[in-house]
Amino acid sequence: MAAKIWSKHSDIKQVSTIQELKKFYRTKRNYQEEWKVVQEWLYTEGLNYASVNFGARNLIEKLRSHNADLFVVSHKTPVSAFNKADLIQPAQRWIKHNLSDIQELGANNIYFEATRESKIKRIASLGLTHYVDDLLEVLQEENYPRKIKSFWLSLDDKECLSENITAVQNLNSIIDYV
Repeated sequence: MAAKIWSKHSDIKQVSTIQELKKFYRTKRNYQEEWKVVQEWLYTEGLNYASVNFGARNLIEKLRSHNADLFVVSHKTPVSAFNKADLIQPAQRWIKHNLSDIQELGANNIYFEATRESKIKRIASLGLTHYVDDLLEVLQEENYPRKIKSFWLSLDDKECLSENITAVQNLNSIIDYV
């Protein structure tokens, strides 16, 4: 929803997801600078329009039935590159507001890592069997643990990208894999 709101405000046509928004900005000459402005808004004010992904609650219930540990591991710098806005507090507020009923997601199970490299190290250190990310690049990083069954949250039609990476459109699609 946040991507739609930004697009409407910026008079960008036919963009409804963050992936589509990023694709649009990649065509611009000043992509890096313009994208920093967009990202800051998406991950601060834009979080007010974000909702829990379809199927999240069903997946969590299924994981609970298997006594699985739940973690959030996010690549989130402490401040934005554009105006140095705090990015951690809005994310924490969103989690508290939208996922507060998930007791397994206590403060000790939520990690904000400043770099992609530290995010991947954290994922590896947790001993995970399954992991979901909306950035395919993370799952394909050289140091990403290949033993983890990984899911790329994407609107892409591809189902199985490799033996260990499956594209899914929503979290409900993962239920059959656990």
